[in-house]
Amino acid sequence: MKNLILIDGKNFFYKAKSSRPLSVDGMNIQFVFSFFRNMATLMKKMKISFEGENQYLICWEGGYNVRLKLSQEGVEKGLIEKVYKGERRERQAIMTEEDVEDSLDEKKQLSLLKNLLEYTCISQLTVLGNEADDVIASCTEQYYDDYEKIVIVSTDKDYYQRLNDKVSIYKHSAANNYFYTFEDYQKEFDLENGEQWIHLGALVGDKGDTIYGIKGFGEKKSLPYIRKYKDYNKVLTHFKDEARLLLMQYGTAGNIRANLENKEHRALKKLPFPKIILNALEQEEVCHLAFKLKSMFLDLKVSIPETTNDNDSLYIAFKDLQFYSLLGDIDLFLNKVNVTSNKMRKLLKIVTGTNMDDKTLLKKGKDKVLVSTKDKSCNLVQGQLF
Repeated sequence: MKNLILIDGKNFFYKAKSSRPLSVDGMNIQFVFSFFRNMATLMKKMKISFEGENQYLICWEGGYNVRLKLSQEGVEKGLIEKVYKGERRERQAIMTEEDVEDSLDEKKQLSLLKNLLEYTCISQLTVLGNEADDVIASCTEQYYDDYEKIVIVSTDKDYYQRLNDKVSIYKHSAANNYFYTFEDYQKEFDLENGEQWIHLGALVGDKGDTIYGIKGFGEKKSLPYIRKYKDYNKVLTHFKDEARLLLMQYGTAGNIRANLENKEHRALKKLPFPKIILNALEQEEVCHLAFKLKSMFLDLKVSIPETTNDNDSLYIAFKDLQFYSLLGDIDLFLNKVNVTSNKMRKLLKIVTGTNMDDKTLLKKGKDKVLVSTKDKSCNLVQGQLF
């Protein structure tokens, strides 16, 4: 049975950035090269980790129309100050000229990358109006019974809500790469299921995405409540029970706070519960909105596109871009061969230099590669390597 490897494209793209600038004919290619280099490492890791064939799908951003509309309604009602991802939009509006140039350069590299991926065994999917998170979440739901294992490749913690016995996360970074399973999640947070991560988010919010939670409630403060009451609605009910007598007397949390600030009601200064609970009672609608914004969509109609596996085009493109060290991984990108050993990988690495003689990298076996330093091309001498 196959395994499904779902890759958060934008997340993987930016994590792949190389610290060393790379360019060919004046065009920056550092993101593209690093992406394929890391992709080769990932594919080898997946091949070693799982039995059977691995199906790869990269999901790209297609917008966030639904969440933007929901948050705009929240702004209009006065529940929140800014729309979903509003702070990012503000930063983009004040970008310097250098920032704009960098952004355009990254978009060009992303376009080149997507074109190159068309030649490989790696499928790509974009659903207009929807984020990659939702596409991946829908895939985990729709294809749950079709694959032995499902792996989400991303460092985004939002995917914790999709963790279960079949679905795991592979976290990739320059410093470390490792699997994060449902058991790891339970051990770290002591939560019963992935869905409780959304309930935690309803209380905490998400500063990175401009999702508002309860003021004063961070992850550390909120976790005990979710562990005890299971979902955020029951937590809010508990807070109402705590404040029941005062709510009966003053009607709303807002009225309680107003009287707290009134010098004539000093007796209220000594509340039988933390004042922070008033924040929760006042921001109940904010919690409901946060829960909707944090919940990934599971009902998008998705299908995995067919791939071309165009050996010749990929080889020519890598040669033109001077991706010589990746030529030995072409069969990997075409899903043709088993994982190459480190020793063999070094033999297959293309060596170039103006003062070097022609060298045969692979001296044993029927496959031999001749490196021509004159035109820096890789020519097949014997057998069929690519």
